[in-house]
Amino acid sequence: MAGPVRRGCDRHRAGRLQRPLGRAVRSAKNTMQAAAARGPRRARLQLRRIDPWSVLKFSPGGPAVLLIVFVVATTAIYVVLWHGRL
Repeated sequence: MAGPVRRGCDRHRAGRLQRPLGRAVRSAKNTMQAAAARGPRRARLQLRRIDPWSVLKFSPGGPAVLLIVFVVATTAIYVVLWHGRL
């Protein structure tokens, strides 16, 4: 039985791939350094369109949640004032 076959073209192909990879790494490193020198990027969010269906879904839900919060808060205040402790 013969041992593993070595191919010269594999080494040549690997050598060719290493050079562009090195350039890509250097380019990415330079980009990161330039971004770090600029400081943090600031983004602004602008609301351009409100979907009517989302408004219709939120309209009954928002007040319902606020009602539950109001009832719980009122009950907690009543219990604290009436019984003197929670």
